[in-house]
Amino acid sequence: MKLCVAAGVSLGLLVGVLKFFIAILNLTSPVQIGSIVAAGFLAGLFTLIATPIMFGFSAVLFSLVSYYPTMLFLRKKNGFLLEGVFDAVDAAEQEEAGKST
Repeated sequence: MKLCVAAGVSLGLLVGVLKFFIAILNLTSPVQIGSIVAAGFLAGLFTLIATPIMFGFSAVLFSLVSYYPTMLFLRKKNGFLLEGVFDAVDAAEQEEAGKST
């Protein structure tokens, strides 16, 4: 859940920075927050602050909706099996073993 929220806030920060630069370049694009209407640099600042907060809140809601059902499903199914080579040393040993045969 923390990872999803961190990803949401990070993505929101990226989108906020992009929107900030677009708002600075396009001085006529207005931003309305409640009864406050702003344009230009002030609109960019509003966007830079509000976008990561909105993305983070959306990530929290998504986490609550998806995390608990997924964990319940995995408990009922007794987890899932991962197979493969997960260590670089093991990978090198298997590669050498494959070359010798």
